[in-house]
Parts: sequence; C-alpha cells; structure tokens
Amino acid sequence: MIDTLYLLFSIYTLSNYQKKYGKVRFFPIYLMIGPIALGCALQLIFFGVSLIWVSLAVGMTSIYMSIQNEFSYLDALTGLYNRAYLFYKAESFSKHKEIGGIMIDVDYFKSINDTYGHSAGDNALIDVAKILTKTSRIMH
Repeated sequence: MIDTLYLLFSIYTLSNYQKKYGKVRFFPIYLMIGPIALGCALQLIFFGVSLIWVSLAVGMTSIYMSIQNEFSYLDALTGLYNRAYLFYKAESFSKHKEIGGIMIDVDYFKSINDTYGHSAGDNALIDVAKILTKTSRIMH
C-alpha cells in the first residue's frame, strides 16, 4: 500500500515538474520503479524480511538525483538550458560533420542594469527567455 502511494507521489511530482519546466529529458522512470518492483518481489519471496522500505528509499533517492541532474542543466533564473547542457549536447553532436548554432545578444542590457537595477535586468532576462521559449519549437 505504501509503495503504491510513493509511486503515485512520484508520478505527481514528475507531472508538476513537466508542467513547470517542459519535457523532462534526463528522468529515467525505470530507476524509480525498478528498485520498488524488485523490493516487492523479494519481499514476497523472503517472507518476514522487510525490503520494501529499502527499495522505496533507493527509488526516491534515484528520483531526487535525476531531478538534481536535470536542474544542473537549467539556468535558475530563466529556466533555459545553460552552458553545461550545451557541452553535454555538443559531445553527442560531435559525431556529425555539420553543426549550427545561434548566439543571442540582448541589446542595451547593461544600460537596463545600470539604470534600473539588477532586479529589472533579471526581469528583462526572464522576459527574453519567455519570448524565446514561446517562439521556438526546440525549447518546448
């Protein structure tokens, strides 16, 4: 019963994460379900030995580590992918001969920070990120 509740909670957490940040790219769901299923099976075989709590702990830890891995590739302010993600993807693309990219510069950004402060600059970056996300098929 408890393992089912944890499984439902993890699905709820994953769906909330997907709503907030879009498609989850690094979350292997089998890392969470695998230990729980194995713990349930072993507990049925070895009656009297409580393995479900250990398997739940391993499953929840793998969820946490996977979400932390996902966050390590996202900019905390804008929610866009950062330089670490660029290097991660560049490794996988290095097998291809032709690669293209786009570099974007926000005009007069320094003057926004200098005139209105860093909070206004942060809001400008957030607005730029929203525009990029809404107009790009790749970032969804």
